[in-house]
Amino acid sequence: MPTVWAVYFATPDAQDMADRIRKGGGQIVTTPVPVGPYGVGALAADPEGAVFGLWQAGTHPGFGSRRGTGTFSWVQLYSRDTATADAFYPGLFRDALFGPGATREFGRAHISDVYPAEMPPHFLVHFGVEDCEAAVGAVARLGGRVQAPPFDTSYGRVAVVSDNQGASFALLQRRDG
Repeated sequence: MPTVWAVYFATPDAQDMADRIRKGGGQIVTTPVPVGPYGVGALAADPEGAVFGLWQAGTHPGFGSRRGTGTFSWVQLYSRDTATADAFYPGLFRDALFGPGATREFGRAHISDVYPAEMPPHFLVHFGVEDCEAAVGAVARLGGRVQAPPFDTSYGRVAVVSDNQGASFALLQRRDG
């Protein structure tokens, strides 16, 4: 598995969601466990093995998109079998990801032949930046590494980088409007 920043999806009932993940063809990596008074956490994998977390809030609500600089902004699932991903996720997180009033902050991309054959399905967390090129420069100055220099996507300008510990994430300069 690549080392990446993990994404956690909020759920009102982590155990129920774990059961639904199993029934949908996914796996539970770590069963739901209380994290003191803060909440309940678990790790799961979709049918292709892309790992994600679950968070049932206690005294700590978790985090959400703030659409600002330096905050979580988008998560992209890289999948080899997009039909399986398209069937799995809406069944679990329908209202959160696709329901009325949901702000789209989740995308899915096919792992095509342009990627190394050994790249497994995974999530890539994107953090919002005002200037993608400037942020890439800051990553390099701080000891990180640029994996893919800035490029344009349907949702904005993106660069893929890793921090000084080797964990991959992306920088996203959203399109206006």
